[in-house]
Parts: sequence; structure tokens; C-alpha cells
Amino acid sequence: MIDRLLLCSDLDRTLLPNGAAPESPGARDLFGQLAGHPRVHLAYVSGRDLALVESAIAEYHLPQPHFVLGDVGASMFQKKDGRWERLEDWERHIAADWQGRAGRDLQEWLADIDDLTLQEETRQQAHKLSYFTPADIDSHWLRRVVKQRLEPRGIRSNLIWSLDEKDGKGLLDILPQRAGKLEAVRFLMKKNGFSEENTLFAGDSGNDLDVMVSSLKSVLVANAREAVRREALSGVANPETLYLARGGFRDMNGNYSAGVLEGVDHFFPEFFQPPNPLNLMKSPRIAIFGEVLFDCFPDGKRILGGAPFNVAWHLQAFGENPLFISRVGRDQDGQAVRQAMRGWGMDLRGLQEDPENETAIVAVSFEAGEPRYDIVENRAFDFMNARELPILSGGEVLYHGTLATRKKEAAAALDFLIEKYRPRVFIDVNLRAPWWERRPVRE
Repeated sequence: MIDRLLLCSDLDRTLLPNGAAPESPGARDLFGQLAGHPRVHLAYVSGRDLALVESAIAEYHLPQPHFVLGDVGASMFQKKDGRWERLEDWERHIAADWQGRAGRDLQEWLADIDDLTLQEETRQQAHKLSYFTPADIDSHWLRRVVKQRLEPRGIRSNLIWSLDEKDGKGLLDILPQRAGKLEAVRFLMKKNGFSEENTLFAGDSGNDLDVMVSSLKSVLVANAREAVRREALSGVANPETLYLARGGFRDMNGNYSAGVLEGVDHFFPEFFQPPNPLNLMKSPRIAIFGEVLFDCFPDGKRILGGAPFNVAWHLQAFGENPLFISRVGRDQDGQAVRQAMRGWGMDLRGLQEDPENETAIVAVSFEAGEPRYDIVENRAFDFMNARELPILSGGEVLYHGTLATRKKEAAAALDFLIEKYRPRVFIDVNLRAPWWERRPVRE
């Protein structure tokens, strides 16, 4: 049994159900539950840049990863204190292959190759030069021609060709020789102390093949093209490291996230099988929706709290590992909340960050020795966003209070959770004037 798992997954047509094949109902929800396991470290490895990865996470309600390896492995980011931090040591590592040049510097040497059409500017990066090609082109011939242009100029490159099934176009990504998904995953493994024994990669297309045929454990989802399946099988050195999803795991079809789950079950069955302590199905989880705030006293003292946060804090102390769902500002108080949760080992997937509204505070004052509480309005928790909510399994107990629904945005987010997942609901009636009305409370 492994003590932790580095799960690296491609996005488009691997986790994202944006291909022609059908998606198994509930597969993404179960993947979100797996990703929330405290011993799983999740990395998205994609041809998308960081902004497009974040767009996909929001659109498809994917779990937040710990790492993003973007631009086909030419860029790398790690989430720290709720923000993405670029790993510059990776970019320095690959930059030498191009002798300090950027992708735009290579364009003139390839301009007269008729089968290359430069992709839009948003798809170009400092260490990635991307072209469209005909779908039926001889990719081996094309890579040979491009190498002949670059190598005499001292440019060591990694050329990755794949097919965009949706648009019917070939895609050629030109990267530094030491870039690409395989080298990026290996760099991440080394940097974070993972080995081939506790790392798994999932993919579906030609730009995943360098990992698929390597010595790393890999799963090819069932919706992959037959040509990719054949190339993976013919190229892999050790067939024991490559798993081809075929469906059947929990009666799912093996497409997209169902295939990723099937691969995890094949290589690391302890994550799903009782009575192992890693078993994900062992008991319903508690999700807590509501405010986190600071009580601010006249003497300058500040105490972290909020009724829902306090419930989550104490449940964590009992070993229940609750999922706390709230929103903080992009400010010092928000960072303090994250640090406190991280220090207590709490799950941060449900903590949203608001770029405009500040973390909530309560101004505490005293009149004749009695405390008064001014719960300042229009704070971050008032604007919890349904598009940024974590994925639930559907078996949770959902705790919520009444204060967090004082604004329509947060109320809509709560309604979304209840309607989508149908959890058992525990309501903590906490009526604070002037933030409640009789009719909604009765309902």
C-alpha cells in the first residue's frame, strides 16, 4: 500500500467529456471525491495554458489541482496560499535547449513549410511554438523536416504531433528538447519526492504518448482513438505499466474520468476496496457551507471564527475531515484563514477566493458591558459562486446556517448544492438582525 499518490491527468477528452463518446453519469463526481483524498496529489497535464485550464475547471466543475503542467509541459505551476506560483526552475531547466530564444524567434526558419499554419497568438508561449497541420499529414515526415531546419541552428527540440478530433486538424507543438509531458512529470516527481511506484498518468491522445510508452504507470481512457491505442501498445517497453481502460469499473464505460478511475483501481485498488483505511466509500462525509470571519474587538484583538467555520474546525479535531465551503478575499485575512486551515490539516478545496470583496469581519463593541456585533455586509462569503463549488459525492451530510444566505449569490450557490447532490441537510438556525426575514426562514 502506498502512503500517497501523484495523479497526473490530461484534460481534453481525458477528464473533460468534450469528445464524441458518452460520459458515465457520476464519474466526474467520484473523481472529485478521489481527488479530495488527503493522500492524493493532483496535477493537470495539458496543452492548455493556465488561463484555459482554470476555465475548464470552472466550466466542468473539476476539482482544484495542486499542480498545473500546461502548454504540453512547457510551463509549470504550483498552488500556494490559494494562488498559482510559476515554477521558474523548470523554465530555466528547459530554456537552454533553445539557447535563450523564444518561440517567435523560430518562426522565420519554418515560414516556407506549406503544411504549417501558425496557431493564434494566445496559443503561443515563450517555450512553445504551435502550428495547425492537415489531419492526414505524414507526421513522421513533418517532424523530420522541421528538425532539419532547427538542428543546424543549435535548437534542440521536442516535436509533438496530435490530432484534434473535434476540429479535424493536426496539431504540432515545438518545445525545447527537455520539455514535454513526460519530462515535466518526471521533474515534478523529483521535486516533490514521488517515485514511479506512487505516480500515475492518464491520457487519451498523441501528445500523451511520450508518457504512455515510458516506464511510468499510465492509463489510456477507453475513448482514445484506435490509432493512439495501437501506437501506445507497440511502443511501450513494459506492457505491465500501461493499462487500457475498457469499462466495467462500477458499471461505468471507461470513457473520460471513468477511465481514469478504472486505471487508479487497476494500479492502486486500495483507494476503493474496504476495509483499507484509504477506502473512499467508508462513510458519508460532512460538508459545511457558510461564513468564515474575524471577530474584531476594540482593543485590536482579532479572533478567527464564524459558526460554520467553528463547526468544521471542531469536526476536524474529531478526525472527521469535513469539507468546509466558504469564500475569502484576496487579502491578508484570507491568507490567514488558509494558513490556519492548512495548519490543522483541513481540506481547502471548498475555500473560494474573491478578487474584489474582502474577507468577512464582525466589529465587536460594548455598551453597558454587553457586546454588540456588527456583521459587516458585502464581504467575500456573501458572494460564494456556484461555478467554483467543489464536487460532492452525493452521500454527504450538508450543514449550513442562515447568515451565509443573506445575499442572493451565496443563497443561489447553496441551492445549487442541495438541488444537484440531494444531501441530508442539517440547518443551524442562527438569526442575526437585520439579516433574516420570516418568510424565507419558514420555507
